[in-house]
Amino acid sequence: MLTLANGDRILMTPQMKAFFEPENLANASPATVSRAGIIYVSDVELGWGPLAASWLQGRRPAEAALLQPCFDKFVGRALDFVRRAPPQFFLLHCLQSTFISALK
Repeated sequence: MLTLANGDRILMTPQMKAFFEPENLANASPATVSRAGIIYVSDVELGWGPLAASWLQGRRPAEAALLQPCFDKFVGRALDFVRRAPPQFFLLHCLQSTFISALK
């Protein structure tokens, strides 16, 4: 049985499956998380690698093959440099957020 936010209930047969992919769990109650078996992985914990891999899968194979070594060699180092930059280099921190957001 699927219970909606307004209290309506939808009976689900054994053949029915539901898949939810929320952007975040900001409004989810612990009961919702446990019943749905939701596993949340923060993009901060996950890192940039899976985002880059997903983005590269959407490119042409030849293009992805050329870009992958560049990502492997430069992106991790560049993001580490930006993370260690002093606060007065605020623009660098903005660039890090922009880069990671662009991969999503």
